[in-house]
Amino acid sequence: MAAKPVVLKVLLQQRHLQTHSAFRREYDRVAAKVDPTLKGGWPSKAQFYRWLSGELIGLPYADHCRILEAMFPNWTVEQLFQEHEGGIHFIPEPPATQKPASPIKPALGYFFLPMYCHHLSIVATAKTAVSWSMPTETQALLLARS
Repeated sequence: MAAKPVVLKVLLQQRHLQTHSAFRREYDRVAAKVDPTLKGGWPSKAQFYRWLSGELIGLPYADHCRILEAMFPNWTVEQLFQEHEGGIHFIPEPPATQKPASPIKPALGYFFLPMYCHHLSIVATAKTAVSWSMPTETQALLLARS
């Protein structure tokens, strides 16, 4: 069975940039915007095809990473070199970034609710927004346990 392609290969094929010469032109175009000194610094033909075959050990050099991330906004280099799980004609989207965790996690109340239900008051409005409050001592105890 053939190995699964890396995400970079799929994205380049969708943009018709899978040949080394087409990739070099795009690399130079992006490099001119990111850092003009990187123009002409594209990978060799052999290295480029190692990238596409998934034979790369580790990640490309930092300058290549900068250009690749500029070529594919919202994608990290780590994501570009992962195996692509979908079909070759499927247009992948970068995984959604996780929102930063708030200081008090909403699910926290569900885990400790039975212990502190007599301290907790919940108010729901007509728009289904929920607000709640509890004594400061209980909040401190919950934060200490998280």
